[in-house]
Amino acid sequence: MPYALLITWLSLLFHPSKEPNYFEYHQAINQAEEYIVQEAFDSALTKLETILPQFEFCFAKDLLLASQVNLLTGQKERSKFWAKKALQRGYLLPCIRQISIFQRNYILVDWEELDSLFSGLRKDYLRSIDTELLSEFSRRYQAEQEAKRTPNYQTVVQGNLDRIKQLLLSPSGFPGEAQLGLDYSNLAAGLSDCDAGNSKVLVTLLHYAHPIAEIGEEPFIEAIAQGRLHPREFARIYTFEKQQVSVLYRKTRDHDRSLPDYLFNFPFSLSSNNLDRVDKDRARFGIGKYQVDLRKEAIEIKYGLKLRFSNDI
Repeated sequence: MPYALLITWLSLLFHPSKEPNYFEYHQAINQAEEYIVQEAFDSALTKLETILPQFEFCFAKDLLLASQVNLLTGQKERSKFWAKKALQRGYLLPCIRQISIFQRNYILVDWEELDSLFSGLRKDYLRSIDTELLSEFSRRYQAEQEAKRTPNYQTVVQGNLDRIKQLLLSPSGFPGEAQLGLDYSNLAAGLSDCDAGNSKVLVTLLHYAHPIAEIGEEPFIEAIAQGRLHPREFARIYTFEKQQVSVLYRKTRDHDRSLPDYLFNFPFSLSSNNLDRVDKDRARFGIGKYQVDLRKEAIEIKYGLKLRFSNDI
């Protein structure tokens, strides 16, 4: 880990400012997920109920996680409390209806309650985000998708990257879920309603040849600490850049850009059997253990949960 990055990370972790430190947030969520795959649901619930109320902004998928774990422990009213919070953070009621554990435990009166509140919660959500910036990035995403396999592709991606970089390095910060909300299929073709993602921004960073090397790691780490960038989003960007996945690598003139070697065992990366090293590198950025990720699908199937979203790859 580069010395400058190490100092930045340690400062954020051990010398918190008045702003909330989302490294602590993600560490707690990761611990809760580890308890879940161990089927220690009471411990997971305690961890979630402790950490989530401490943060004004919580990622929608984590609120939904708390709602599901409450159902696993028989706390239906508390489950509905967190389901309402997830709706208030942009998750859609039809998406909740698709999840098996809700189908099995919520009865008609529960769905009627959520349905009656959904409109107001949706208005709260829209007031909490920058809808003008959301519209801008939805248009940018659509333009980038349409430019694929055309001579304009590199120019479009560069323009979108310049806009992201401008915001990332400004007081407004990285345009993440807290600022732009979630993806929806009605915003642009290719976006998903139920994956709780921010592909409208992330896709550009995956397509651009060397965003982290060009911008530097520190602004991305700061964005994670501020809750503007999910650590798994950072790992996806890093993986695409490190493995030169983007077709734009064949067009770039800069062949000397390099990144430190981190092991995340994400798709498109070189997989490592050194899981101690993988988990250590993941923990540096607030990402849960690789072994936990491997067990999520089995737990989903067994209990009818939704644990994996667009960033949980």
